Amino acid sequence: MLRGVANNFCKIMKRNQRLVLKDKTGFRNINGTPVVILDSRGVIFYDTRVLEDIVWEFNLPAGEYYLERGKISEMAEPVQYDLMPMPKPERNRQGDPTLFKIQFANNPNKCTIDWKKRSITFDESMRDWPLPTMVFILYHEHAHKYYETEAICDRYAANKMLDAGYNQSQIGEAILSLSDKQYPRKEYLIESLLGSADHYDECINEDTEYADAQNVSGSADKFVGGQLIAKYPVTVYSSPNGNVIKTVKPGDVVGFIYSWVERDGKIFWQLQDNSFVEHKSGVFDTDALAQSLIALEREREAKIKAAAEERIENNKPLAAITNIMDTLKWVFIAGAIIAVVKLVKS
Repeated sequence: MLRGVANNFCKIMKRNQRLVLKDKTGFRNINGTPVVILDSRGVIFYDTRVLEDIVWEFNLPAGEYYLERGKISEMAEPVQYDLMPMPKPERNRQGDPTLFKIQFANNPNKCTIDWKKRSITFDESMRDWPLPTMVFILYHEHAHKYYETEAICDRYAANKMLDAGYNQSQIGEAILSLSDKQYPRKEYLIESLLGSADHYDECINEDTEYADAQNVSGSADKFVGGQLIAKYPVTVYSSPNGNVIKTVKPGDVVGFIYSWVERDGKIFWQLQDNSFVEHKSGVFDTDALAQSLIALEREREAKIKAAAEERIENNKPLAAITNIMDTLKWVFIAGAIIAVVKLVKS
């Protein structure tokens, strides 16, 4: 059986163009069709079929690859990506992790670094994982020489990958394929790669959450009545910082906002059933929230209009009132959208 797999792999490799690169190299997509590149194991290394826009230029790091799909030509220089700013090191542990032994073994934590034994251990199940994902994890572990904060280690790993010749989409896929327990951390890195977070001190930590709460508190009343839908897991409390009632899964309804309170520098949304959820950037579906606020205002406007028609039926001033109400309706809708956009950026 293994011989058959090996023979099949050899046939696939012979069918595809072999690329042996000594350094980071830039490539141009000649005809704009999807590009699929395999690594030396035959595992997909780079695939533009999953991207919305046509990729015309990209990089490949040093290594051996096989072009399975697309027409490309080598460029004189690699594509230049801006690296994300980094804070000063939080520490400097002894030992150079780039020189540590890399091994595979049964590891429930997927990947760990042992500073005493000078080794990095991947779980056996990861042998066939996409190379960009494993490299991201490896660079993340390297980062712990200088940083304790996980979000900063992610940024360190992403910069190392960009410098080595990986592309932004590969880094995004790598971070999203990891554990589901760190949704905000992942979203932070994706936004950083896209340029939304252009300062290192925007990492997800207590200071950021406090600043975010300050920004939201000034416009929190605008969201009262809106429906919250979980984009990532949301913890529901009996009171602000109180007992945990439940955790709402991504895609499920959290509830309707009845009010809000500020506690210890944090914003908590009070729901109609008198439970509470903490406001955190990126955790709620802001598109759904905006639509619910627009629908709510349209419902209010319809009730007001119906009441006005009942009171002043066939009265000429009604036309003017209706025009004013229509104008106010669209002013509110625009305001709701702007408010939600600010919430996304906060």
